[in-house]
Amino acid sequence: MTSKLQDGTVCLLQFDYAVPYSDPALRGVLPDMQTVHCILGILLLIGAVVWSTHRTGRFLTRETEKLTAAAQAVARKDLDSAVFSGAKVREYESALQALQTMGDELTGSLQKQWDMEQRQREQIIRLSHKLKTPLTIIEGNAELLAEDDLTEEQRAQVEAILQGAEQTRTYLGKIRAEVQTPLKYRQRK
Repeated sequence: MTSKLQDGTVCLLQFDYAVPYSDPALRGVLPDMQTVHCILGILLLIGAVVWSTHRTGRFLTRETEKLTAAAQAVARKDLDSAVFSGAKVREYESALQALQTMGDELTGSLQKQWDMEQRQREQIIRLSHKLKTPLTIIEGNAELLAEDDLTEEQRAQVEAILQGAEQTRTYLGKIRAEVQTPLKYRQRK
């Protein structure tokens, strides 16, 4: 601080508020108290940041585990046991709600797919049943023709009809058996 005296000279005043150690041996070894206070303040600040970061990290890990568990449940298609709420972070809660919506859509889609497969199976079974009657008529007429006196060429034609009818009957039997086999069993084959 500067101060002008009456005779025109400038006086420079300097203040030092140092708190010295009472023991003269410590004054030469340890830093002054102001430096010690600054170092302690910095250490406390670093400790607070480390503690806060560690605590926040554990909290976010727990919240992320909820998201991971919900995503894995959707991937396994195990939507009944999945928990899609309870996050304490707004963004995580939104993500859980999105996963729940995705799971609900997946369930609906799988139900529609299953219903469609059931309708297709029923149509194939009805179609194969309706084809049996004309096939039986064709086979019966071809067998009647085979009992008549036929030329070699006619007999070959009747045999071709009977073989075609038998192959068609076998094919219809395979289709019907395949359609009636449960879906889970077919996927394991």
